Amino acid sequence: MLVKQLLNKLFHTGILLLVLSVSLSAQSYFEGRLKIVQTNFSSGKKDNSTIDVFVTPNRIKVESNKRTVNMQMLGTDDVSEVLIRLDLEDLVIHSKDMNNEALKISKADIEAMMNMVNNMAKQFGGEAKSNNEPKITLKVTSESKKIAGYKAIKTIVTSSDEPNQELHVWLSTDLNVNLGMLAENWDFLDTIVTGSNKWLKKGEFPMAVYSYKKGTLVSQVEIIEVKKGKVEASKVEVPKNVQLLSFQDMLMKRMMNGN
Repeated sequence: MLVKQLLNKLFHTGILLLVLSVSLSAQSYFEGRLKIVQTNFSSGKKDNSTIDVFVTPNRIKVESNKRTVNMQMLGTDDVSEVLIRLDLEDLVIHSKDMNNEALKISKADIEAMMNMVNNMAKQFGGEAKSNNEPKITLKVTSESKKIAGYKAIKTIVTSSDEPNQELHVWLSTDLNVNLGMLAENWDFLDTIVTGSNKWLKKGEFPMAVYSYKKGTLVSQVEIIEVKKGKVEASKVEVPKNVQLLSFQDMLMKRMMNGN
C-alpha cells in the first residue's frame, strides 16, 4: 500500500514537472546570433554595413563593421561595439580609438541626464515636455511577410514633427528575444529611432525597419539570418583588460586631452 502511494505521488510529481518544463520552455528566451544588413540610400548611392548581434537571455552584444552609435560629443563617431547588459541595466560602449577603455552608462544615468535637459529647457523658457512633445502615431496593418524565416507584421510609425517621414516597422512575436529595459517606455530610446519607446514592446521583436521620406525609401535595417545556439560567455562580457569609465569620467578625459 505504501509503495503504491509513493508511486502515485512520483507519477503526479512527474506530470507536474513535465507541465512546468513545457511551460518554461515555451517562455524561454532566444539565444544565438542575428545577422543584420543596414542600407542607406543617398544621392542614388547604396551604402551597406553589416551588424552582428549576439543574444543571450540577459545580454545583447552589437558589433558592426561601421559605426553603430554617434558619439561625437565624446570626441569619436566610430563606435562599433555596444554591449547591452539587461541584467545590470546599463550599456557598455566601445570605439576603436578608445583602446582599452569603454564607456559604461546606466539606464538611471541616462534618465537623470534626460530629466536634467528637460529641466534646463523649462528654466530657459521652454515648454513643458507634455505640451512640446511630438505626437507619435502607430498604425498596425494586416500586412505580413516572412523575414529570415520568421513571420512579421507591419506597423507604420509617423511623427507630427516629421510629417513627410514614415517608418515601416516589421514586428515578430515568433522570435522571443528578451528586451528587458529596452522594452520599457523611456524617452532615450525615442532619441535613437522615432517612436521606438512606443512600438518596441515585450513579446515583439523588430525584424526590419524601413525609413521613407516623401514616399521614397532612404534607409533600411533588416535581419537576414537567425542562428540559434549557445553564445560564448566572452562575447557578452567586458574583457578584463578594458577599464570602464563613467560618462563624467569620459567627458573629463576628453576635455583634458583637448578633444
